[in-house]
Amino acid sequence: MKRLNLLVGANSSGKSSLIQSLLLLAQSTDDEIVLNGPLVRLGEPGDVIRSGSDGLSISYSFTPPAEQGSANQRAGDIHVEVSLRPRGGSLVVTDFACASDGGQLLSASASRVSRQIKNELRGQMGHGEQLLRLREVAGRAAPPWTFVAFKGFDPSGLIYRQTRKGVLASLRKSMRTGEFSKDSDTTFAVYRELLDWLQSSRSTENIKKDLSLPRATSPKTALTIFSQLSGAQLDRLLNEYAATLPADRWVRIPIDRYVLHFDLGWSFAAAPIRAEHAEAVAALSLVGDALTRLRNDIRYLGPLREEPQVVSASGPRNRSLPSGSRGEHTADLLARMDSAAVPFHDWIGERRTGSLPEAVSLWTTYLGIGEGVAVKDQGKLGRGLRITVDGVERDLTTIGVGASQVVPVLASVLAADPGAIVLLEQPELHLHPAVQSRLADFFLHARPDVRIVVETHSEYLVTRLRRRVAERVVPPSSVAVLFAEQTNGLSILRRLRLNELGDFSEWPEGFFDSQDLEGRALVKAVQQRLAAEE
Repeated sequence: MKRLNLLVGANSSGKSSLIQSLLLLAQSTDDEIVLNGPLVRLGEPGDVIRSGSDGLSISYSFTPPAEQGSANQRAGDIHVEVSLRPRGGSLVVTDFACASDGGQLLSASASRVSRQIKNELRGQMGHGEQLLRLREVAGRAAPPWTFVAFKGFDPSGLIYRQTRKGVLASLRKSMRTGEFSKDSDTTFAVYRELLDWLQSSRSTENIKKDLSLPRATSPKTALTIFSQLSGAQLDRLLNEYAATLPADRWVRIPIDRYVLHFDLGWSFAAAPIRAEHAEAVAALSLVGDALTRLRNDIRYLGPLREEPQVVSASGPRNRSLPSGSRGEHTADLLARMDSAAVPFHDWIGERRTGSLPEAVSLWTTYLGIGEGVAVKDQGKLGRGLRITVDGVERDLTTIGVGASQVVPVLASVLAADPGAIVLLEQPELHLHPAVQSRLADFFLHARPDVRIVVETHSEYLVTRLRRRVAERVVPPSSVAVLFAEQTNGLSILRRLRLNELGDFSEWPEGFFDSQDLEGRALVKAVQQRLAAEE
């Protein structure tokens, strides 16, 4: 996303659908896909699935944090496609694909997951989880008997079958090739596991005496002890250890708490997992973290704000709805942040710091809707938002409706945490054209550390944006204008690129051309009338 992202186009062209897709991801917890929640209410599955289809897909891309990208040796963006089908009044994941700019990372599907497998894995599955078979990892066929569990959109676990034979082969290979020497923590964990088994087992008295293994006090000493064992001693140790293990079992790696060696209290934990499993879990962890970041970052204000009130009742707080979906909790938000320091910028781009009411007051002055805002606590009744106009403090019912509509917009943006994504629908409602133009300056300057998505029908807002680009106040690279249109029943969004002169790469039909059409029609009507009078 750019710093400022404008969604423009005719009514019912698909602008709100894009925002609703983001809100669906944001309000769906890691337990289920929530079609009807606090951010958006979409109805039944049939209301969101295209006519003639039995499901839908949502695709998204994200850039992993630098530290995660380097740790997992992933370069560039991660691209995800999730296919959904209706089930039980909601949606469940049936296919999942994840790729990076360098190629396919993994794919999984609910096909070929038999009822027998589901019954076998019942003990490994959490409530409400959907099971997909892992099909591909890093461009290669996935290991057999490997599955991915999903809760809602979120990958929650990798489940695979581990055999006694596989454990033994893996331990032998790792020890003989010196693989453990590359990871002293792993060496220490495996050594302690084997030593604890020796000390707790009554059937290993002879091997205890023969090996005389001391207790390692650090990963370094564990590595030294392993290296001193002869090949015969190592074989004997591993063979007797493996003989105590079950023939096979299902192992689950939780995605949100991924470590290479896990659940060390279990005898199978000493076996290193396969490289393909590690790669799959690393990719799934990136996806889970991205969804968590999105949910934490989203802030939303709907298109229909509350009518002016003398007092607004206090309500439950929601991180994604700081002002309420209709702006009904704006007074609450201003009161809560009355003493908090808010970093922001003015319309010149100068950095400032003040309380949220002070920041909102500065911008209401610039917009020309009032000289300041204040909140009056009315006890059980709630809080009243008041605006100073012409030196007199007034409640919202005694001034123009525009003020009550735009103050929630200002508060939602100014109160957002750094890095937040603020989604706003029709912020220009009930505003004079001059105020709409200045609102563009607010979006461009007030919070350069957040990303703003604005669905708008305001030609004045877009024109001010173009002017600021031409004036070199902001670079065109910091802004994205997406034009939505209907083509053969499909909603298409295309990027209209701005050049250094504030002109667009193209002017599609229906893109803010009504004034030009009206102007030409007016000139034509005047010409025809004058000609008739002659």
